Amino acid sequence: EVCGGDSAPTPPTPHGRSLCYARTVALFHLHTKVFKRSAGASAVAAAAYRAGEKLLDERAEEEHDYEQRRGVEFTEIMTPGQAPEWARDRSQLWNQAEAAERRKDAQVAREVEVALPAELDEQKRRELVRGFVHEHFTSQGMVADVAHHSGEKPGREPNPHAHIMLTLRRFAGDRFAASKERAWNEHDLAREWRKSWADRTNRALELGGHQEQVDHRTLKAQRADALKVGDHEAAAELDREPQVHLGKAYHMELQGFRTARGIQAIEIAKRNDAKANERELSRSREWQPERTVDKAQSVAERVVADHDRPSGGGGGVRMPEDMDQEYDPFSR
Repeated sequence: EVCGGDSAPTPPTPHGRSLCYARTVALFHLHTKVFKRSAGASAVAAAAYRAGEKLLDERAEEEHDYEQRRGVEFTEIMTPGQAPEWARDRSQLWNQAEAAERRKDAQVAREVEVALPAELDEQKRRELVRGFVHEHFTSQGMVADVAHHSGEKPGREPNPHAHIMLTLRRFAGDRFAASKERAWNEHDLAREWRKSWADRTNRALELGGHQEQVDHRTLKAQRADALKVGDHEAAAELDREPQVHLGKAYHMELQGFRTARGIQAIEIAKRNDAKANERELSRSREWQPERTVDKAQSVAERVVADHDRPSGGGGGVRMPEDMDQEYDPFSR
């Protein structure tokens, strides 16, 4: 009720707030990011975390051990045809990628994260990702380090997703080229990837006999199309603010930290809930004018009220200084 649309409430956090997270039923999510050395990121550390392995960052002389990490279902490294044999070894691949970058503010890797349709089994999900990776990444000369995660967390619906880490340089013989491939940074590529992932996901769902479909467009664009065809009910449902992706903020909230993302999610949920209640009230008046509608306080309002109330014990809730930024184990 709080989250509406394509999201659902989490169990309450230690300071009494519920948050919103995306359901795993035919939802679209594709997010891109670049790992930057200036932000303390390490391609080796990121790869170790996503693959659930122990890797040594030779440049920093630091070992990253995530062998006890749960939820890693499957990993593989996909390479272009001209890649040397060492590119298929995770440790050598990302240590070589780090070594190719000389600047202290260098970008060392790119990542594309995608939500996997819960309706498909693991093998179908792997095939879906492989086709997408081959079309857009390895065929263009990139190496793709792929990790499938189950996304299973206590008290939450499973959130299957895949991390696709990508190299930023082509190969020149048996080593990375002297310069980065700037064409891979074009903004239009991200839009192309989003549309392609939605199309491929819908095709896989249809072939699997599922009626669910995803849409990579914004809520605003979807609502405009619904109005064009006269589907006012769908347009009304789409008249809401998009929720934020909580990511690591969810875990920080469970530990008792207030986060900017968590607060933002609650405020968005409150506004969406109020708008949904207003639609329901209007519909009730239109079809049942004689009925008195008992409009209780919305769940979102109660959540915000709990959030504004100080915690017991007089100590309040811990608030790290850097909580304006989403927590990332690879950014320091």
